Amino acid sequence: MTTPSPKTALLRTRLLLSFGACLIALVVAERMITWVPFSDGQDRLAAAALAQRAQAAIKAEKLRRGLTIDPHDDPAGTGLIGPRTAALVTEKADLSAKQAATNPNFAAPMVGMLHRLGVQRGDPVAVSLTGSIPGANLAVLCALQVVGAKTVVIASLGSSAWGATDPEFTWLDMASLLKAQGILDDAYLAATPGGKGDGAGGLPVESLDLMRAAAHRNQVHWHVPSSLTGAVDYRRNAFVSAFGVLPKVFINIGGGAASYGTRLNGVSLRTPLLQPSLAPALSPHGLIHQMLKEGVPVITIHPILEAERAVGLPLSYRTSAPLGQPAGLYNAKQHNLPALVGLLIGLVALLIVALNLNRVIPRGIQAAPEEPSATPPAGEESPSL
Repeated sequence: MTTPSPKTALLRTRLLLSFGACLIALVVAERMITWVPFSDGQDRLAAAALAQRAQAAIKAEKLRRGLTIDPHDDPAGTGLIGPRTAALVTEKADLSAKQAATNPNFAAPMVGMLHRLGVQRGDPVAVSLTGSIPGANLAVLCALQVVGAKTVVIASLGSSAWGATDPEFTWLDMASLLKAQGILDDAYLAATPGGKGDGAGGLPVESLDLMRAAAHRNQVHWHVPSSLTGAVDYRRNAFVSAFGVLPKVFINIGGGAASYGTRLNGVSLRTPLLQPSLAPALSPHGLIHQMLKEGVPVITIHPILEAERAVGLPLSYRTSAPLGQPAGLYNAKQHNLPALVGLLIGLVALLIVALNLNRVIPRGIQAAPEEPSATPPAGEESPSL
């Protein structure tokens, strides 16, 4: 085994030290960050805090009633994940999506979307939601309350798995609880069954009876559409009648049939913020298409993971997180450029000293001395032996 020369060993040592210095500089650079709040940063944080408070109230009520909060399905203990199978379940679902929607920070980017669409205090905003994603329902309604919009809601009581599926504690029961405690104060125009055609298609009669009972005990008008077209028209006319004008923004939460009209529209709409110019690209069915056609911008929260990816939320939420985390939800990330420039200059100087270029690394590669040629130059004779 060849022993490296002292100069080579020194070079290796200094290269390792330089590599370590670069790693330390990288860590320091990541910490040289300033956070520049959005102009509506306080509203965003307030909405997240309100959503957290609403979640705590719902959880406390479920525990008071002796209802189960499954630690496997709802590891964060939010109380917003219902049973997988129950009388109100209309279809299968993705549990991870339901868990991700319980992040109270979801309310923060909702405030940003509302401000982007110019929603101000007193502006009319119509909301069509289902029982499928209680966490998203809370996020949107808390954002609307912080912004100060005039909000009216039509709710479908059917739910996909792991939503507000417990017939003893439906979404309307949650909404009534929050209103009674002064947390949210939204006006519910009506409740419908949801499911196929928004008329409880595929559900047993017993399920429809349980939904009707939930609407009655929460003093919300119960309406069973006779067709999907009837469901769309009913919602549109109810919203206009409540406001006297078209809403400034229409918000859909969940995959309600009346909102999307066809599964094709549900597949093609992959971003939460929709402008009226998109109307010609949609199938002419559903309230989303109707509102866009009439010039009303739409926010649609479905599928939930696509919506959360679009606003930069983590797609996994299994433990309680601090409000405002990740900070990018309500702050803009910006590096401290003067500090970074100073760090770079110092690092370059350190590398020059560490490598000691003049002594450790040769200035050039010297050519080895030439071996005498065995063949004499032309015109010369080889010496006699």
